[in-house]
Amino acid sequence: MSKRATQSSFHTYLDSILSSGTDVDIAQAKKDFLRQYKAAWRKNYRKQKHSFTIALTDKEEAVIAKNAQFHKRSRTAFIKEAAFAYTRLAFLVPNSQELDEIRTLLAGLYAVLEKIKIANVLPEAAAAFIVMKIAEVEETILNICEHPKLMYRDR
Repeated sequence: MSKRATQSSFHTYLDSILSSGTDVDIAQAKKDFLRQYKAAWRKNYRKQKHSFTIALTDKEEAVIAKNAQFHKRSRTAFIKEAAFAYTRLAFLVPNSQELDEIRTLLAGLYAVLEKIKIANVLPEAAAAFIVMKIAEVEETILNICEHPKLMYRDR
């Protein structure tokens, strides 16, 4: 066995049984160890994190499932993000990956403009004007995507 494996808490726990126990004793000791380990892990997890249980009707669950799918999130992630968005008076962006792609494309435009400015292809004033206009477009696009108008309709 490797040095690391012999020093694990599992092997320390089983050390006496491994040397003199039967296969049945070893199997039972493994089960006992895993049960104790999982119980300790759950206890520690519950100390660090809080969880809530909610009950939904079939109609409510269907609404959550449909909206979670629309936002490309699991039901649990959607409920959590929707709750925080509501408390922050913010909106859930339906597809944050697409928004990241838009940001990347706009960053690429800035990089191209910087190369154009360095190569003196455009006069300095024209390049600055184009950068300013792209910044306005970027702000408008991201604002529309991140803060859409409220729409009171069931998806």
